[in-house]
Amino acid sequence: GPDYKFGWGLLNAPGAAKTITDDKAGRAKLINEYSLSNGSTDTFYYYSKGRDAVKVSICWTDWPGSVSPDVLNPRTKQLKNDLDIRIISGASTIQPWILDVENPSLAAQHGDNTTDNVEQIYFNNPGDREYIISITHKGTLSGGAQIYSMILSGLSHKKTEISILSPVQNSDTEMKNITVSGTSLGSISGDTVRLYVNGVLQSISYISDTNGNFSGTATLTGVGDSLTAYLETEFSYDTETVRVNYIPAGGYSISGVISSQGNSSQAGAIILLYKNGVIIDSDISTSTGAYTVQAPTADTLYTITYSRDNYINYSIIDFMLSSDTSLNTILFAGDFYRDKNINVRDAAMVKKYFMRGGMNVFDIDGDGFIGVNERFYIKENFEKK
Repeated sequence: GPDYKFGWGLLNAPGAAKTITDDKAGRAKLINEYSLSNGSTDTFYYYSKGRDAVKVSICWTDWPGSVSPDVLNPRTKQLKNDLDIRIISGASTIQPWILDVENPSLAAQHGDNTTDNVEQIYFNNPGDREYIISITHKGTLSGGAQIYSMILSGLSHKKTEISILSPVQNSDTEMKNITVSGTSLGSISGDTVRLYVNGVLQSISYISDTNGNFSGTATLTGVGDSLTAYLETEFSYDTETVRVNYIPAGGYSISGVISSQGNSSQAGAIILLYKNGVIIDSDISTSTGAYTVQAPTADTLYTITYSRDNYINYSIIDFMLSSDTSLNTILFAGDFYRDKNINVRDAAMVKKYFMRGGMNVFDIDGDGFIGVNERFYIKENFEKK
């Protein structure tokens, strides 16, 4: 911060030149002049990427004050229009630099500046977040308004927030060549949008209007393709990725319900569909145990696996499809050792923990209790072995 010996320090000519150059790009609005009306508040929204320190300064030409008394270092304040800058992030408010005139050797602190017509806020490690700059004033403004300048660095005017509107996440389509449309908050007409499928550039589009709308094309190649829209302006950027299930002609869906002993539904089970040893689609069962995966062609051998912690994995190997198929599956509990088998290790854990009241791992049916159902499962899986 400033001090009484060197003031604001030496001029940072390269930094000043960069700020002027960046401002000339026309998007960040780094150098501004505003007029604050009496009784009003000017509010500005900016965004930090967290890479650079934040510095915001305001200054203004104050109205003439009264003549100071003929004494050494008078303490009478002469500021007529006292503007105040604050930077707000969540519940935190940052104030400008101030010096202690009674203790001039002390380093500058953050506080309420009631003396100067120049105020500055500076801080490191701003993080990746939005900041609100607030300009207010004390008392009544002479002349009914005060023109002031504001210069900043380390902030973007707005965060770019890009959204893919179509196709939506996990949407199914039989079209190989699709139209991708979306919108971007904070961008301007002419900003570039690049569309990627599985990391491969598909097309370059442009923001078409002041609402941030864009439209482009992409070519899908398989089930569960990763579609990404990437936008970068002069001072900000953002990406959004959605998953698109491309089902070529002749492809089918596999759906069903996963349950366990006692027919209780199994939420959170992982379903993997393989083709030639490669995962081509996946899903996680819902609260009702329901799942759906997509098979791209009919004349192919598939393998599907079902798994969940503490349950025996279940697989259907080398099957073919001729239509949409329903596969309901029962997962058997008891794999407490998690080695995909029910064996003596699991029995040892049952003996050690279950008969003493158990650990949460033995809530086999997921009903929040360790009771009759769990006793039944243990009898089925262990006492016959």
